[in-house]
Amino acid sequence: MELIAPALGLFVLIGAVASQLSAAVADSIGSGGLINEVSRRTISVPLAFLLAGGLAIVIVWLTDPFEVVALSSRAFALFYALQCVLALIVSIRTGAGTTAQRLGFVAIGLVCLIAAAVGAPAEG
Repeated sequence: MELIAPALGLFVLIGAVASQLSAAVADSIGSGGLINEVSRRTISVPLAFLLAGGLAIVIVWLTDPFEVVALSSRAFALFYALQCVLALIVSIRTGAGTTAQRLGFVAIGLVCLIAAAVGAPAEG
């Protein structure tokens, strides 16, 4: 362990950065396609990528990065709360799942809603 432990931090850091890069690339691809579809193909995919990239640069340039991270974290919490609502509805309609599982959907959904409503940046 003494030999390997110092390198583990580096591997965790590389994994975290690679994960974020992968998510950023996936979101960029998705946003380009979404802009193309919403515009009913009047905006080409390459132009949509350019617009999305420009918007991202403007947001990063004009806002506090910690606010952007806090806002995106709240958005994710709200998304997961909606996923819990969907899971609950599907469970009820199909009869799948137990009462305990349904209560779990509700509990996790409420935690996510609270996080979305009152979440604060870690730096204070």
